[in-house]
Amino acid sequence: MNRDTPLSAPLPVDLFYHENGNNRQLHMRVSFKISDSLYIPMSFILDTGAPMYFYLTRESSALLRTYRLVCKDDSDKEHLTIHYKHNDGSDRTFDTPVETIADAPNIMGLSVLMLLGLQLSQDDVFFNNKFEWL
Repeated sequence: MNRDTPLSAPLPVDLFYHENGNNRQLHMRVSFKISDSLYIPMSFILDTGAPMYFYLTRESSALLRTYRLVCKDDSDKEHLTIHYKHNDGSDRTFDTPVETIADAPNIMGLSVLMLLGLQLSQDDVFFNNKFEWL
C-alpha cells in the first residue's frame, strides 16, 4: 500500500506489542481523516517517555501538511487537530504540538496517549476513549 494514496475508509485501529531482543515497544496503526471520505493510515510507536504529543518523520509531516492537517499557529509552531469520541460519548477535539524529527519513526508521546485514554494491563492494551480515526 502506498502511504501517499488516501483510502476511502479508515483502517481499523491496531495496537500491537513488538519485541526485538531487549527492545520492547507498543505500536499503533491509526488513520487520519482528510475529508468526509478519505483517510491516511500511519503507524506510531507509543512512547510514554516522550513528553510531547506527536513526533513525525519528515515524510509524514509533509504528507499531513499537504492535506492541511498539520498547520502553523500564530507563533509559527506546527500543530495537529485531533478528533475523537470521549468514553462518555461526547465528541472531543484538541490541538497537539507536532515536532518533525529526522531519523526516527513516528511517535505518539505521553501527552496524547493520556488524552486518548491509553490503558495497559498485563493482558491487554486499549484506549478508554473510542475512535476510528484521528
